[in-house]
Amino acid sequence: MPHLMLEYTGNVSGVIRPDELLPELHQVLAQEAGINIGNCKSRAIRRDDYCIGQGEDRQAFVHLEIRVLEGRSSEVKKAIGEHSLAVLEDHLASASHELDLQLTVEIVDMQRTGYFKVQRSGTIERRT
Repeated sequence: MPHLMLEYTGNVSGVIRPDELLPELHQVLAQEAGINIGNCKSRAIRRDDYCIGQGEDRQAFVHLEIRVLEGRSSEVKKAIGEHSLAVLEDHLASASHELDLQLTVEIVDMQRTGYFKVQRSGTIERRT
């Protein structure tokens, strides 16, 4: 926990750098919600099959879904969302000159009763 899923259209792939972007988003979670960065699990997914509006080539999107365990206040979730959106804007500023780019962030609460985890490190195992 948390899980970050970064989806982006193929026409953004020349600009987006998940190897730089994802660690910066982990920092946002640490700063805004006190989350241990070691618990952040992220992935970036390029979408080549998509349609935005009428399907024009200049249309593009980047969508970030952040799944966190329930219990955080609306203010904390708002801060995470706004700060994450600002990070996306900074990383993708050059793409907005070439594309009609939509950036979105969604914060999703995961129910504690439905989230299970095993962490193994060497011979130590922890279940939460």
